[in-house]
Amino acid sequence: MKKIITLLTSISLTASLSTFAISCGKKEEQAKTILGNIITNLDLGDLQKGENDVPSKETIYNKIFELHKEKWEENNIKFTLTDFSIPLDSWKNTYASIEANEDSSFTGKVLVNYKTV
Repeated sequence: MKKIITLLTSISLTASLSTFAISCGKKEEQAKTILGNIITNLDLGDLQKGENDVPSKETIYNKIFELHKEKWEENNIKFTLTDFSIPLDSWKNTYASIEANEDSSFTGKVLVNYKTV
């Protein structure tokens, strides 16, 4: 009987230690790049009006990419349309707030200015 109890105890201890070891695994967090460090030219110049008298997200992105393309290529920065959003309350006909999406490899926000034509 003692052998059975000892065997059961050792099995339960091993099982709980294994579970503990598996559940405590650390997920490596990737460092996020601050938007203000990659979008440094905040004056986008003239942009074509889209719906509601504001430039489209694509138009804003294309201009940002055009102004920063060389720097981004040198530093291997992959900033795409899916990495950011523009909240409606800060998307006007002269400026827009570019905010990094939580699931992107970027963080923060920048305010870009432009003139709509």
